[in-house]
Amino acid sequence: MINKYISDYCNGFDFVFKEHISSIIDGINIEADVFEHNDRFNFRTKAHFVLTKGKYSYEYDAVDQISMGKCFSYVNYCGERCICLSKSLYGFTFINAETLCEVYSYFPDKVLSGGESFIVTSACSFGSLIIFDGCYWAAPYTTFAYDYKNGLFADLLEKTDLESSDKTIINNDTIIIIGKNEQDEEKSVQFTEEELNHYLLENGKKEFNSKYYD
Repeated sequence: MINKYISDYCNGFDFVFKEHISSIIDGINIEADVFEHNDRFNFRTKAHFVLTKGKYSYEYDAVDQISMGKCFSYVNYCGERCICLSKSLYGFTFINAETLCEVYSYFPDKVLSGGESFIVTSACSFGSLIIFDGCYWAAPYTTFAYDYKNGLFADLLEKTDLESSDKTIINNDTIIIIGKNEQDEEKSVQFTEEELNHYLLENGKKEFNSKYYD
């Protein structure tokens, strides 16, 4: 899998081979060739990954945060156990850990078209949703809920009186967002999965690339 964002990100740089890394995580054999570009003004890292599990295999390219510990964390999505293949400031890609074929990508359209977009700092699963923390450039931090199934996303702070979010906590069937209001007072709000699903159906927007099969 080579998407436009990765191609544009790496365009114009000369990369040299750095190392080969391999690991076995939860029965998945992971092999990767890592390349880097490093001069006085720019540092770029990219890697080509090959995943195999029994008769299944999958190949893809990733940039930036490609260490095993940062990439291969698990989320549950609609009952599927997925691993995070790649993570950068502008997006995540997950894959079904059992079949290595269902791929779920989060890349805001403006990333692919060259515009300013939401910068992701963390992600976690919440029922059938993925919760993203992050911000637009030079803007307060906020929290997004994203429904891969319907391709809908929503800024959860628009449903509250919070001006910024500092922390998101998953507590069983409840999500708690801790942040600051307009008076710079620390406040917390909480939602159930049912409430967020209803809010997304009523107020969600379609901007991100969603589920696809590679």
